[in-house]
Amino acid sequence: MRDKALLSVLFAALLIISALTPPATAQQQVRVWGEAVVPALAVAQLPNGTTIGTVGEIRVRVLYPGEGKVYVSTEPLSDIDMQASVRAAVMIASYYARVNPLDYDFLVSIITDSPLVGGPSAGSAITAAVYSALTHKQLNASVASTGMILPDGLIGPVGGIPYKVQAAISKGYTTVLIPVGQSLYSETKYQTETVGSVIVTRPVTVTWNVTDVALKLGGRVVEASTAVDVLREFTGAYPLKLTYGSPSLSDEELELTRREYSFYLDQSAQIRSDVQSRLASVSSRTIRSTIQSWTQSSADFYTRAIDNWRGGYYYAGLSFAFVSAYQAMMAKYLLEASLTANPAGYLSGIYDNLTAMLNSYKARYNGLINTKTGFSLDNLFLLAEIHSRIRDAENVLSSANQAIGNGDIVDASANLGYAWGRLRSLEYWIGLLNQTFSGMITSSQVERLASWILSYSYSSVSYVDALQSSVGASAVDTSSFYQLLGLASSLLAAGDYPGALDLSMDVLMRSSIALQSLFSLNITKTVSILSEHSRLILGNSESPPISARMYLMMADSFASQSDYESSLSYYERALIILYASTMTIARQEETTTITTQLGSSSTTQTQQGTTTTQATTPQQTQTSTETTAQQNATSTPTTAQPAFTSTTSLVALTAIVVIALILLANILRRTNE
Repeated sequence: MRDKALLSVLFAALLIISALTPPATAQQQVRVWGEAVVPALAVAQLPNGTTIGTVGEIRVRVLYPGEGKVYVSTEPLSDIDMQASVRAAVMIASYYARVNPLDYDFLVSIITDSPLVGGPSAGSAITAAVYSALTHKQLNASVASTGMILPDGLIGPVGGIPYKVQAAISKGYTTVLIPVGQSLYSETKYQTETVGSVIVTRPVTVTWNVTDVALKLGGRVVEASTAVDVLREFTGAYPLKLTYGSPSLSDEELELTRREYSFYLDQSAQIRSDVQSRLASVSSRTIRSTIQSWTQSSADFYTRAIDNWRGGYYYAGLSFAFVSAYQAMMAKYLLEASLTANPAGYLSGIYDNLTAMLNSYKARYNGLINTKTGFSLDNLFLLAEIHSRIRDAENVLSSANQAIGNGDIVDASANLGYAWGRLRSLEYWIGLLNQTFSGMITSSQVERLASWILSYSYSSVSYVDALQSSVGASAVDTSSFYQLLGLASSLLAAGDYPGALDLSMDVLMRSSIALQSLFSLNITKTVSILSEHSRLILGNSESPPISARMYLMMADSFASQSDYESSLSYYERALIILYASTMTIARQEETTTITTQLGSSSTTQTQQGTTTTQATTPQQTQTSTETTAQQNATSTPTTAQPAFTSTTSLVALTAIVVIALILLANILRRTNE
């Protein structure tokens, strides 16, 4: 009797503990975070050669938790650039939603009557859909959009604008967003005429005023230059505060920059003075002319550095002082090499010294990245900059060594002078580490970020290849891009995450510049848009990395001198750093929106727990969203959660239950006795 009682108590204890213990995977169940539907504008060609516009559907479903994976389904076919277009939309939309895309998975489905689905023109619409699915913000059902989404957040030009506008308005959409500069749209058509007994086909340029086309049909077009414009029209609100920032440095950062700036100016002046005093000793007129050219260029950059510093472009001032110093050093190396009996031996000695410096800095870098605790946000991107300069110095030293072997003392001196300046600059960038504490990022988070940016960069290069092919161009040789990405993959596998990030961001910047060069209608206008856009992004950044702020200073300096191509590259680099840094600090916002576990029997927009914003057909959408809103308003928000999420609480409660059952067992034993 007593044994049976004890067994009963023990069995009861096991049942209670089992009931209190949450399933091991309760917190890992994938849920539908949100859905959104927007129109897909495309063009198709009839059998008789007539071009018409079509309206299809883009449906985005966001799953949480996820790993940043992007899945694309198209009907009918898809261009190779679709994956890149969707990835760009995911990154930009996630930035404006203030979430980390690595915490979600994205399912994008595109259905259209067009015989071939093209990724570029759907980019802006996909961005709006992803943003809505992430934030649960309602989309305006009367808005449609067409335009590329570029990695920098700008909207790029697309084809078939008049036909898409006509199709959208005929389906009930009253506002159509188009890329900036395409309100006047020109295309080449071929007209066939019969002249006597000869049939003649000639090209004719036709220009459309798309604004007038829309007005005649009862609609309107709105030019969009960035994703901000697109989201504002779709949601009725700006996705960011209209706060515009200016790149600036802290007192500590400015003091370090000032010291480095002064060092380079002093070195430049001293070296040039020494070179000039000995220049007459050089017997070769060609060598003497080269030295004079380098010293004059050094002097010009010296003046330019001072002007930029006084104008408040501190990093530009430092950069031009750096150029002035290394060009003076180039002249010094060439002068001394030409005055020695063994020029190759002299330059080989310089090469050996600089190589030893390089190896020392590589060892310091490896020590800095081998951390178990992670990185601060600023340090992560500073380490990427340090890696970039080590890589640059290593490449140029290799070129110098080859030039020495070939007996080319001019090329060798030029490469060695640059290598000296590049290696010297590392001290400055290492000195910037730990100047600003912006929160720690774990090594696993950095690995995820580097992996995602690497994958995104691969897609972006494919994007460039596909778009070049589509317009019959071959202006950009992307083979070097793929080589860099191969190196980035190796670094990622070896655990050098800042190095992988450096190379991936470099390729992403080059891809953005390539796309701008292919499709920018006006580089001056593009730089103006980038300038305003980067200030908006900077103004909404809580802890913008110093590297981004410095590159914006450099971009502003070049823009002020009308050097738009150089300015473009620095704006692109700065924006990529700002976007990437936001991915690392984005937090999951609290929400009371109902979500469901993936695999429920129904996936309609009125299903309990799924938030869907639908904007396919305006008339249907109004009824659909009202029904959804009413159902959500009468439902009680619930999220499947384990009974106890704290291990400590669970252990404590289990212990209490066990103690109580032991006491109960003792009472039963005494009663039986």
